[in-house]
Amino acid sequence: MPLGLLGEILMLVMKLWCSMIDLELPCRLRGLLGLVIALSCAMVSGCRHDHGGLRSTGHPASSIETDSPSVDSSTTSTASSTVLMLLHVESDTLQNLIQISDRVYSGGEPHGEDAFRELAALGIQTVLSVDGAKPDLTGAKRQGLRYVHVPIGYDGVETHSALSIVQLMRESEGKIYVHCHHGRHRGPVAAAIACMADGQVGPEAGLSILEVAGTSRDYAGLWRDVAAFRPPDADVILPELTEVARVGDLAESMAKMDRVFDRLTLLSAHQWQPPDSHEDLDARQEAIILRELLHECGRLLDAGAAKDLYKRFDHSEKEAGALENALEAGYLERSTHLLGQIKTSCKSCHQQHRNDPGH
Repeated sequence: MPLGLLGEILMLVMKLWCSMIDLELPCRLRGLLGLVIALSCAMVSGCRHDHGGLRSTGHPASSIETDSPSVDSSTTSTASSTVLMLLHVESDTLQNLIQISDRVYSGGEPHGEDAFRELAALGIQTVLSVDGAKPDLTGAKRQGLRYVHVPIGYDGVETHSALSIVQLMRESEGKIYVHCHHGRHRGPVAAAIACMADGQVGPEAGLSILEVAGTSRDYAGLWRDVAAFRPPDADVILPELTEVARVGDLAESMAKMDRVFDRLTLLSAHQWQPPDSHEDLDARQEAIILRELLHECGRLLDAGAAKDLYKRFDHSEKEAGALENALEAGYLERSTHLLGQIKTSCKSCHQQHRNDPGH
């Protein structure tokens, strides 16, 4: 079959997948669709030029073996290829579990002994958390699993974080489970970088991981950084890995939120269009980041924090979600009104819990 036609088939299958990502489909059906995508990719990658013609590599239909002929072997691991599986795995304990490759899995945060037991049964040896919450080291160690913590945000993957993932892939052996909170956005992004870290999987294959996982394109920074990632040279000094990374405290997250408010205020003053001085700004993207920051702030609260503080963060998060929806629908006056409401809520919260010395 002509390669161009196979490519068109693959794109149609991927579009079908993307259109069904948000539907509540049975896990078996989602797994079947993932298998169809893998089969289509294998057919495309299996067509190689050989003396002016095409030949089949004979790869298994359920996998994609990807090679990068331009990679300098001195900058990669000893593995000659990475096999992408891209299969959803049915699980009662792990949310959005996907077998990304023969070595890498991704999914949601493991909760409880049964989740870690399932990871051990899959042959996982290392668990990589890219979530901001403190990993459950005790639960992992009970099953003989190692934890590595490399938090990343929804706005993109910092260089230090990407290099930490490279370090993990180079120094560790065996299977790795990558997780964020729910397993749909940051986790698959980190899994894509992990698969690209040895230089044998390129950006196109990395982005296909995000497609299958259902990573929202609303998080443009995550897509951008997977597309831009390139494995570092062998002489680049890589970060030291840790079980529990230092995560920014509530004050640091609030400082980030202040900068988002500044950008939203600027956009609001220009009818929610990017001004000439900041043509890269996108109002809805900023609203999404604000919503995620409010959510993470709620998770960073100490156990002894006032109940009122939890309620305030939850309320503001919902208002930020409403702002995101209003911007998407083009309701500019409502967007301005919602931004004002969120600012008022934050100011009231500051007066009661931050500015008042008695709190």
